[in-house]
Amino acid sequence: MTKQAATMLVEDGLRVGMVGYIAWADAMEQIRDGQLPHTDEDTLASWEAAGIITPRGLSQDWGLALRVAQEATSGMEIVSTYRDVTFDAMVFVLDAHMVTVTSRATVEETDEGLQATAVHSMLEVVLASHVDPWRLLRRVLPPLDAVRAQPRLPRAEELEPLTLDILDMPQEALFDQEIFSQRLQHLPDLPATVRDALHPVASVFAYGLGQVNGQLRTSNDAWSVGELDLYHLVPGQRGVTRVPAGQLGAELLLRLASVSGVEGV
Repeated sequence: MTKQAATMLVEDGLRVGMVGYIAWADAMEQIRDGQLPHTDEDTLASWEAAGIITPRGLSQDWGLALRVAQEATSGMEIVSTYRDVTFDAMVFVLDAHMVTVTSRATVEETDEGLQATAVHSMLEVVLASHVDPWRLLRRVLPPLDAVRAQPRLPRAEELEPLTLDILDMPQEALFDQEIFSQRLQHLPDLPATVRDALHPVASVFAYGLGQVNGQLRTSNDAWSVGELDLYHLVPGQRGVTRVPAGQLGAELLLRLASVSGVEGV
């Protein structure tokens, strides 16, 4: 094998590395307990190219990132779309360590919704140890001020549930979700905030899952980023709420702390 200098870089207190899909999958399967396996030269070369292994053996940063991803029993998946790109980030939490593994795909709008047209060949793996978790989470979110604003819980008066007068909606639409969604967008007097939420420039979905003291905990949230404002909804529940910048970050941190049981997350 040839000597390769590439490894994780330090950015804003985070350790950041890039690795191919197959190389990461092979490492997750074969590198256990910090021990390098006896494997083929092509696999070893792909690990060396990413910086997972060095002439001195397994990289300390990559070894820790692998252990966190392998052993974590709690975490979150964050899927966000901005313009024509979708990011899918898996967040793993283990004690004071967090890791995100993020893939990227180009998408386009079709009659059946967003469809991937190309998937980037590399994954971004980011390791955070004893670092403000918001630094890690904001990295996988769309680069918009409303989304990446410093987390803060809003005051009650800053939360505005969206309301809609449906008296003019055909009765059959009220009992069929697909008809309702189709007709809703064409109502002539649709409030600006509702129209804004229905036509987002970006969206964020977050699903948390973890075991805390033997109990399963989950969370499920979605945000729509319009031209005017930021909107929060909980899938499976009625209603959409207009929220201020900072609410998204605060809710993500609360959800992640809840499913992981780790204070400071």
